[in-house]
Amino acid sequence: MHDAIQCLASRSLSEKELRVKLNHKGWLDQDITMVIEKLRLRGYLNDEALCRHLFTKYVSSNKHGLKYILAKLKTRGLNTSLIQEDIANYNYQEEYNRALSMVERKFAKQPEIAQHKIARFLITKGFTDSTVAKVISEITGQY
Repeated sequence: MHDAIQCLASRSLSEKELRVKLNHKGWLDQDITMVIEKLRLRGYLNDEALCRHLFTKYVSSNKHGLKYILAKLKTRGLNTSLIQEDIANYNYQEEYNRALSMVERKFAKQPEIAQHKIARFLITKGFTDSTVAKVISEITGQY
């Protein structure tokens, strides 16, 4: 229990992340499962709350799109089914505005921008395919 609490002291972890950390410290799976259950009951470990917090944090950072956000949550060991409500209420128009603004800033000094450069830039930032297509058509004027 002490090792688990020390792991959680520095930052919030998902159950999967905590399990991996305790496993690396040499704890047995049955002991880890017992500690995780105790921490969950005491409110120290809550994947749903962590998932919602991270989703909100990544959206408000205005740096990435939905694909990136979902990939980050999966990397942390969180199941995206925990945030289905947030995904259903996700504002794709806001994502489009964010992507358009990023492209305009990034390519402001370039009069002619190749579509593939815009696409590659936005895809690496995790924007959805529909957002990428809309931004390209807006920037290039091809509808």
